[in-house]
Amino acid sequence: MPLYSHSKLSTFQNCPRQYWFRYIEKPDIEKVDSIEAFMGTRCHDALEDLYKYLFNGRMLSLDEVLERFDNIWEKKWHDDVRIVKEEFTAEDYKNVGRKAVEDYYNQYYPFDDSRTIELEKLVTASLDPHGDYKMRGFIDRLARRDDGTMEIHDYKTNSRLPTQQDADEDRQLALYQLCIQNAWPDAKDVELIWHYLRFGKEIVSTRTPEQIEGVRQGCTDLIDGIEERGEEVGNFQTHPSALCNWCDYRELCPAMGHKASLEKKTPKEYAEDDGVKLVDRWTKVQNERKSLQEQINELKDEEDEIEKEVIEFARQHGVDIVTGSTQHTEIQEKTKLSYPRSNDEDRKKFEAKLHEVGMWDDVTDIDWRKLQSVWLDGEKLESHQRNEFRAFISEIKERKASLKKGGIEI
Repeated sequence: MPLYSHSKLSTFQNCPRQYWFRYIEKPDIEKVDSIEAFMGTRCHDALEDLYKYLFNGRMLSLDEVLERFDNIWEKKWHDDVRIVKEEFTAEDYKNVGRKAVEDYYNQYYPFDDSRTIELEKLVTASLDPHGDYKMRGFIDRLARRDDGTMEIHDYKTNSRLPTQQDADEDRQLALYQLCIQNAWPDAKDVELIWHYLRFGKEIVSTRTPEQIEGVRQGCTDLIDGIEERGEEVGNFQTHPSALCNWCDYRELCPAMGHKASLEKKTPKEYAEDDGVKLVDRWTKVQNERKSLQEQINELKDEEDEIEKEVIEFARQHGVDIVTGSTQHTEIQEKTKLSYPRSNDEDRKKFEAKLHEVGMWDDVTDIDWRKLQSVWLDGEKLESHQRNEFRAFISEIKERKASLKKGGIEI
């Protein structure tokens, strides 16, 4: 079985098609750095340098750390770094990263709360006794306090600050804890520490043995689900999201390929693109329909109000027909049943009574929506049950289109 990592599992959860591209097909494409990833890596570089020198007995000054940040930024910078948020420049991101490093230095100086053991530590572990499920990862900084507590540090430059609950449910550092405790069985106490550098915020989490076991089991279940899909591209659907703008496989992806091709066109080529024209035409017609629908709804409300007035008129005058200049209305009284619905307390008693008096077969029918939901859910039917129904049920694939917000203008 292939070697897995938190990143690999997260890729699958975020978008199975991206997973297929990255780990199965592996197309020969030019990888693109995002400015967010570039900035994050430079912050990691600067802090790694800081602790590397500390480990060897020398304390870098803040000016030295910032100078190293600036130097590595200039050395590694290249024009292919992608800036998705066009309102910001590379210099803006550099200033954010520089400030994050400066704040970290000032917050933790003189860095003597714990003793650094490893930097960028490669850790591995088996999730099962037979070694079939193998995980690996890199710990930004591994440290040990005087009381023996191990600290797993992770640096984040995210623009969003997670909650404590988010941290307590995080899988990445919990997996690292599993790896550390496999390597050092005497590491009973472990703290997971995230440094959200943009916010100068530290979030700490601890896990019980039961929680670590839950993470282990969750990973093996997820790996089983991935392996069961095989290598057929059709088994790895797309999950379009805001993350698509940072994906290396945009031009190959069925969800993003057209948008990616438009970004390379001139304004004239863009205006002549058949896809753009079709979607814009559909959008125009849909907007017109919605406008008309609003008018229809208003007229329907007015109809309903007039109907009530006509019924009241007929009641007051003791008639069943009210006549107008070109049409008339007939007032009829109809009987409508009220009975326990599926979520009502008396529903089961009601159904039992229908069975008792022999009415069940006369009044029930198959709910195709519920049947489809059960059929398409791989966990609701066992394989042998599914096979028994195949004589009655077949799957018909239909392609439907819908308009959604979000496009591209050139």
